[in-house]
Amino acid sequence: MRPVATRLPITLSRPPRADVVLAAVIGIVGLVEIVLTTDQALRLVPVVLLTVAPLPWRREQPFAVLLLCLAVVAVGETVGYPGQATYLLLELIIAFYSLGAWVELRRSAVGMAISLGVILALVAIHEPGLDNFTFITLFYGGAWLVGTFVRRPRLRALQLETEAASLEAAHRAAAQRAIEEERARIARELHDVVAHSVSVMVIQTGGVRHSLAVSQAREREALERVERVGREALDELRRMLGILRSSDEQPSLAPQPGLSDLAALADQMQTAGLPVDLRVTGGEALPAGIGLTVYRIVQEALTNVLKHAGPARATVTVAAGERLVSVEVVDDGNGSSQGPGSGHGLVGMRERAAIYSGTLTAVKRDGGGFAVRAELPLTNSGPVT
Repeated sequence: MRPVATRLPITLSRPPRADVVLAAVIGIVGLVEIVLTTDQALRLVPVVLLTVAPLPWRREQPFAVLLLCLAVVAVGETVGYPGQATYLLLELIIAFYSLGAWVELRRSAVGMAISLGVILALVAIHEPGLDNFTFITLFYGGAWLVGTFVRRPRLRALQLETEAASLEAAHRAAAQRAIEEERARIARELHDVVAHSVSVMVIQTGGVRHSLAVSQAREREALERVERVGREALDELRRMLGILRSSDEQPSLAPQPGLSDLAALADQMQTAGLPVDLRVTGGEALPAGIGLTVYRIVQEALTNVLKHAGPARATVTVAAGERLVSVEVVDDGNGSSQGPGSGHGLVGMRERAAIYSGTLTAVKRDGGGFAVRAELPLTNSGPVT
């Protein structure tokens, strides 16, 4: 997971428009002030412009802005321009505030103490007095303190944003792992189906070959080639299954379930405490892969109802036509059944439907419970590779 933020990000970028306007206003105040209060306005114009120029970057470089302000105070005192000029007071207040608002507390406290000490030293040299010391300490120290209080909620918001991003990344990673694991599981099951089908083809081809007459040498040779290719295909399938299966997973010799096993599944759910009404029409010649997909979708949907719906009754409807197999599992529960798009079970169901170019939706019903609906086209019943 990403680390939680402990400080506000500092980057050099285009300054906010508000800070540009703020610098312009303070610059205008300074120019008007030197014109009205001194006869050395021309000499002091560069000082005013140099002071306000970095102010738009007070968020990105608060230390630099404050140091430049202090330098201008020192220069102003040297050339005879009073350091307590209105525009400079405003800029120092903003600089101290920005230091507290945009710099880590420990570093900003050290910077504030040093900067305030420099200002007090200049005051002690040019205009000593308890009133001046008190005014400067309360004015600039107060601006810095306000900045530190403003920084806290901003930093907290950044921490929450970072945590949310970390949780979202972890959720995406977990969802991707669930998809990959489910795809591997689906691939293992489909390869079992294909291996079983190829085995049947090889056995039946061998039976036909042995029943041929002696004079049918050409036909026997063709069937021998079919058997040989079929056995080679079985060997390749076994190697692929060895790659797909985990090291501690043993291959199953039992055939993969299909539509004919839905009644037994409904009985299992009944025993577990979930009454199931099962309605199956058609599907006598359904491809084995489609039958397996229908079974797994129904199995996962009923498992979700059993886990999350509370006391409920489920209805399973499977209708297999010439071009489409439709599956619907609805329940009347009132529990916290998983909604659309949530949970690894729904991810697996969607992946299974997508393999055969099908669709799957899971929605909350108005009268209570959830409905899972899937449609699997039969016009191209082969898996999508």
